[in-house]
Formats: sequence, structure tokens, C-alpha cells
Amino acid sequence: MFLQLMLDTMGATGVFGFYAGTNIIVLIMIFLWVPDTKQRTLEELDYIFAVPTRTHMRYQLTKALPYTDQSRINAMMQADKKRADRRAENRSGSGVQFVNNYKDTTSSTIQEKTS
Repeated sequence: MFLQLMLDTMGATGVFGFYAGTNIIVLIMIFLWVPDTKQRTLEELDYIFAVPTRTHMRYQLTKALPYTDQSRINAMMQADKKRADRRAENRSGSGVQFVNNYKDTTSSTIQEKTS
């Protein structure tokens, strides 16, 4: 009922714009007001939620938001690439290779790489 009224008033493009604008506003509100609780213990959560909202907002605007400048993003991307290269080297350079015997599917062996 509400959507139909919006469609009649604003059209499909207007409704899409309205919901897109709402999502942007909510994204900003979440960034400013909701603290990150990922992989925190219950004791750490007590400390996090004891911080006043204004203090958290100030931290987000002065510390977290400037952290997203281009030089830091490039540094993080380079670190991720190095980490992925090391992971690939560890997988390929172990000297052990898993070989499946197709004739007998119940047995598999591990052989040393010769190359």
C-alpha cells in the first residue's frame, strides 16, 4: 500500500532514489554510532559500550575515517599481495604432493616431488 503510493507520487526512479538515499544516511549513522564488536570478548564489549556516543563519534571522524586515505589503502593492498604470495609459495614449495590412484579409489598416497 505504501509502496504503491510512492510509485504513484514519485515514479520508479524516485522510489529507487529515495531508498538509495535512505541507505546512504543509514550507512553514515551506523559508521558514527555503532561500535565494531567483531572478535571481542565480553569484557572488552563492556568497555566499548561504556564509552559515550559522542566520544565514539569523535574517534570515528578523527581516527578511523582518515585511515582510509589512498596511501594507506595502497599499503594494505601491497601487504595483502605479499601475504598471498607467501601463502602460494608455502603451498607449492612444500616438496610433498598428494597423488590419487585412480584404479583404486579407496587408497591414496603422498609422494615427494621430483622437480
